[in-house]
This record gives sequence, structure tokens and C-alpha cells, in this order.
Amino acid sequence: MTSHGVPLGNAEGKVVVGVQDGLAAAAALRRGVAEAQQRGCGLHLVRVWREVDRLLSLTRAELARLGESEQQNKLLLERAAWQARRLAPELVVTAELRPGDIYQVLAQLGSHAQLVVLGVDDPGSGNDIARWLAEHVQSPVVLVEPEPTS
Repeated sequence: MTSHGVPLGNAEGKVVVGVQDGLAAAAALRRGVAEAQQRGCGLHLVRVWREVDRLLSLTRAELARLGESEQQNKLLLERAAWQARRLAPELVVTAELRPGDIYQVLAQLGSHAQLVVLGVDDPGSGNDIARWLAEHVQSPVVLVEPEPTS
């Protein structure tokens, strides 16, 4: 369990949502909740902690800030889990902070998931992710753009 009571778990048979910050992320979380409800399965939230991926090349100052970065990533993940539970209290919501490369992490989780949902703030950049995931992930992938504001 995380410090705020969000159970840790795996993505087996669940809808996986990549947790990030921004408008597209909020839309992706809502879509992931809706998909999990519709499919009658759990929701697995993952935040990929990319700073750790380059650990050996960090300066001393960057190493000192690494703990702060980890805390910020954990808080973002826990906030997303809280929002998912608020939207659908009946859902089983699991969450994990996974260090590493975003492509590798999503490919690994996607191979066990019913669906992978990602927010894409820039639709052009999402095409690269979508193409890569389509070639490397067994489950369907949904890219969610920010909802239009009025």
C-alpha cells in the first residue's frame, strides 16, 4: 500500500492509465475510469518516473533533487487514484510508481492489460507513441486529447 491507502498491484486484466499532469491527463483518467466500469474490471494507474532512467549521469545537485522528484511523482499518482475513487467508488483502483523508460514500462504493462489509456496534450506527438505501442503492445491503446474548453 502507498502512504494514502492506494493498493499496489499489477495490470493483469485491468485498464491501465498512464498518469501525468495536464488537461489531457485528466481526460485520460476519466476515460480510463469509464472503460473500467464498462468492462467490469479494475483500474491500474501507473506513473513512469523517468528521472531514474539516467541515474548514472546525474550531477550531485541533480541527485540531491531526486528525492524531491520522487515525492512529487508519488503525490501526482496518489491524487489520480483519489480522483478515480471519487469518480467510481466501486472500482478496484491500484497504482504504482515505476522507474524506467516510458515505452518499455507501457509495453510491459500493456501486454497484460485489457486496455491502455494515455493522455496526449499534443496530438502530433501522440502519433509516435500510438504507432510504437501498436507494434509492441498486445492490448488496444486509446490516446485521449484534452477536452475542449468553452
